[in-house]
Amino acid sequence: RTQYQEKPVTVLLDCGYSVPPRFWQLGLDVETLDGIWISHFHADHAFGVPPLLVRFWEERRKKDLYFLGQKGIESFVLKCLDLAYPNFLPRLEFSLRFVEVEP
Repeated sequence: RTQYQEKPVTVLLDCGYSVPPRFWQLGLDVETLDGIWISHFHADHAFGVPPLLVRFWEERRKKDLYFLGQKGIESFVLKCLDLAYPNFLPRLEFSLRFVEVEP
């Protein structure tokens, strides 16, 4: 018999430019966020991801971070990160996980 226990998760809906400074202004712990849902691939919905990831690295986040979005979410997020901070991904001490979802 397998027991299953539900636990709450915290998912951010989109991560535009203003999200990283607001995240820190609120004083949230870097381990609080379980995932980021990118609704569509426009800058105002996703270009806050690279600075958010850098800050998570600076704060020594260890917990994996999930990205949910349409087909191509992994490629999109990794391209954004590499454009903003080339060759930064290997420095992360946590894994980025990607889940493609359909409406």
